[in-house]
Amino acid sequence: MENSIFQKISFFAVLGLILIIIIYLSVNAASYFDPLSWCHIKIHGDIAGGSEKTIKQALRTIKKTNPGAYAEVCNYVDTISEKRYCQTGDSRVESGLEGGGWIDPPCYVKGSKTIYLLSDKEESEAVVSKRAAQIVEFARRSQTFWQPIDLFMK
Repeated sequence: MENSIFQKISFFAVLGLILIIIIYLSVNAASYFDPLSWCHIKIHGDIAGGSEKTIKQALRTIKKTNPGAYAEVCNYVDTISEKRYCQTGDSRVESGLEGGGWIDPPCYVKGSKTIYLLSDKEESEAVVSKRAAQIVEFARRSQTFWQPIDLFMK
């Protein structure tokens, strides 16, 4: 009798573990998910000319090298999207350039928690480092926008 109860418990424990692994892999397929830091960032890659892999590597690099910046990224960025251009005529777009027209990313749209990075298929360490620096920079811009609102809401 005890054996069958133990077998049932073991079966459901294994089934639960398999379910957790499937959910984790599903969430991680189209986003970056770090359950220990409770960090979830959607990644919209450019299928034709981009690499979601380097974005995920950049986030892991930030986590290892700069935990404070990683916390800012997790709090103030919810989407990282690869694009081929940013529209500078929109006054909410922060890119470092003034005036109207189209420019290459990176850019950040004020009032969102979205960062746009330039599509890049290359998967070198240089690209990962560049993306990590851009993510940290634009997460700080997002924080600059949202922090006064966060303080007001407390």
